[in-house]
Amino acid sequence: MSGGLSAEAAAAGIGISARSLFYWQQQHPEFLQAIQEGRQRSQLWWEERAIAMAKGGAGNTQIVTLGLRNRSRAASGWNNDPSAFAGRGLTSAPSQQSAGCRIIAEQSFS
Repeated sequence: MSGGLSAEAAAAGIGISARSLFYWQQQHPEFLQAIQEGRQRSQLWWEERAIAMAKGGAGNTQIVTLGLRNRSRAASGWNNDPSAFAGRGLTSAPSQQSAGCRIIAEQSFS
């Protein structure tokens, strides 16, 4: 997982089903802890790719964006779908604050 794989992909790579993976996490707290640590390492891998690309490094922006979106959504319930905000009085338009954060982040990579 430290190479960017999800827990499910890492398990499949060694012949373990996703069902077994989830069962073991429920039955063995130490295994669950190891999976959580692996997910953090996977997140770090994807974020390091994004930072390297923001600094001018080579890479595929679409793949990195997809990887980060999938991990964020799975871990925190985050959703990039604007229709998810329908009827909640929220819009998908960026706020002034998020625009400011983007400027600060861009300056950090210079």
